[in-house]
Amino acid sequence: PASLAAAAPAFAAAPASLSRRGVAELPRTMMVGGVPALTYAVIEHGRIADAAALGVRKAGGTAVTSDTVFDAASLTKPVFTTAVLALADQGVIDLDRPLQAYLPLFDDPLTREITARHVLSHSSGLPNWRFKVADPLKSEFRPGSRWSYSGEAHFALLRVVEHLTGDPLGLLLEKHVFGPAAMTRSTIAWSPAVAADNAWPHGEASIPLDVAASDQGMSMARSPYALTIGAPMERWTTDQILAATKITRDAAVPDNTKRLAQELIVN
Repeated sequence: PASLAAAAPAFAAAPASLSRRGVAELPRTMMVGGVPALTYAVIEHGRIADAAALGVRKAGGTAVTSDTVFDAASLTKPVFTTAVLALADQGVIDLDRPLQAYLPLFDDPLTREITARHVLSHSSGLPNWRFKVADPLKSEFRPGSRWSYSGEAHFALLRVVEHLTGDPLGLLLEKHVFGPAAMTRSTIAWSPAVAADNAWPHGEASIPLDVAASDQGMSMARSPYALTIGAPMERWTTDQILAATKITRDAAVPDNTKRLAQELIVN
């Protein structure tokens, strides 16, 4: 597709000898850096020449495999970008039309100039994140004039895309990225299946962090809420995600819901 081609820079393939030498150094590099696990693929001349999984899911635990799920964090953004560019190729969204023309998102005149291209190139001027969801979003400089990383901008664009397509993010990525690329083990939602084979985060000295348990608890505690809307979490819209997050973080969450989350983590 034209827009995809225009957005993808060309990279020269590394010499085969360099790639193999780098792979041979991985175990030592992991030991020095305290990295408990990784998966890799060496691509030569457009084909996968070598791929493997090294290390363990959690210090002292089972080995990772090619199916082990790793938390991609903000690497989700280029995946979302791929979906948006596919929609642009289909004429669903104009990369240079202000988001405000599709959906009333902003009150500030300058912020109303933000386009999808500004968002995807991190030049919207919006902050990375707000500390309070109730705070109005406002560009800190004229959109397109300079670079500044922003997660908030991507959520604004997501709202527009959901509005234009009627699809939540999980379904969008399935249609335009995961499905076409046969990424059968990729998802944006936590689930018991993911929990059964995920790579646990570690800190200094390869000590497992408690953050994963917290994240799992937050996600699993939303399960009762999922029943009320009749859709799995990967099919939730942005508004449903925000509502569920508020419910989960609310101190008034019933004890039985908290216990359910703990039981699901253990199981």
